[in-house]
Amino acid sequence: VVPESLGSAGCEGGVADEYMVDVRLLPLRLTVDQDAMDFAVDFVQLCFLPPFVEEPQDVGSGSSPEDSSAPPSGGDESGPATPRNSAPVPAAAAPFFRHFAIGPLLVSLDYK
Repeated sequence: VVPESLGSAGCEGGVADEYMVDVRLLPLRLTVDQDAMDFAVDFVQLCFLPPFVEEPQDVGSGSSPEDSSAPPSGGDESGPATPRNSAPVPAAAAPFFRHFAIGPLLVSLDYK
C-alpha cells in the first residue's frame, strides 16, 4: 500500500487532506490436491447456480394475518436502531481520496 498525501484542499470549516492510494499485491501461490480441487469446483458451481425459490400458490383472494403490513408486535417501535457510539464525522475531518487503485492479483496454482 502506497499512500501519498497531495496536500490540502481548502475547505470552509477547516483543511481536508487529499490522498492517492496505490495497492500492489504480491503473487499468490497455491498448492492444491485432488480433494481441494473437488471442493473448489463444487463451491464455484454452487455460487453461480441460479437461485431457486419456490413461490407459494395463492389459494384464495383473502389475506392472511401474516400478510399485513403492520410492524411486528413485541418490539421497540420507536424507529430503526442506531449504533450507540455513532457520532457523525465532520466533513473537514474525513479524508478525501482523489485516486484509489488496486493492481492485478497474480495467482500461481500447483496441482499435486
